[in-house]
Amino acid sequence: MILAVDELEPGMILDEAVRTHQDQLLLEAGRRITERSIRLFKTWGIRRVAVRLPGEKAKVAVSQAMPEDEEGIPWRLKERCGRGWDDPVMRELLRAAARQLRLRRPASEG
Repeated sequence: MILAVDELEPGMILDEAVRTHQDQLLLEAGRRITERSIRLFKTWGIRRVAVRLPGEKAKVAVSQAMPEDEEGIPWRLKERCGRGWDDPVMRELLRAAARQLRLRRPASEG
């Protein structure tokens, strides 16, 4: 489940790693969210994060197979930017993000 940072509560568990726009790791997947981590996300301009619901199993690693559209843009990226992906500039940013995700995948994942 993806929540806005303002909706986070201490004790929630991250379902995906949180990274800055420069790809710096802020907090690993599986870590418990604290007041400090919420402040950190806000400081870095993070708007949304993926959290696990109580009793929900952890997701497969982000870098693993992500269904893509005909332009090679993963659906999860489109989900996160809402309707903004219709904009030509946003579409190009999504293509760049998709390339970065592919580069991040270990060779064994194909």
